[in-house]
Amino acid sequence: METALQKLAKILELEHQGGYKNRAVIGGVQRYIPVWVEEARIQADTETEKAVVEEIGDLMVDYGQLGGQAARAKLVSAVKERLDKAIAPSQAPRPPEKVPEQETPPAPPRPPEKVPEQETAPAPPSPRPPEKVPEQE
Repeated sequence: METALQKLAKILELEHQGGYKNRAVIGGVQRYIPVWVEEARIQADTETEKAVVEEIGDLMVDYGQLGGQAARAKLVSAVKERLDKAIAPSQAPRPPEKVPEQETPPAPPRPPEKVPEQETAPAPPSPRPPEKVPEQE
């Protein structure tokens, strides 16, 4: 499942590809950020993660009012860098949980299946020839 941090990283990548015109999401990035902050707060497990969410939310809330492509590019770059640092530790592979091995005894051999002998059904009676009816004159 995609995390809120990963979603925002994708949105900012779209914004970069679109020339920082504030069209990566409907209504503009600044309208999406409060929704994103709520989702990210729920997913944040540590105080550090919560602080990152608040920091990014504060930085991005006025994105639509930034003047010019250069200012938006600088902000997006800084936020993406912060996101990359926050995402990297959570993406690190976790060691697999060790499940104790259980020895199960082998199943006993199955007896051979008995196939019932088929009885031969008696042959159906042969059809009788049609009776001849005397012709009437």
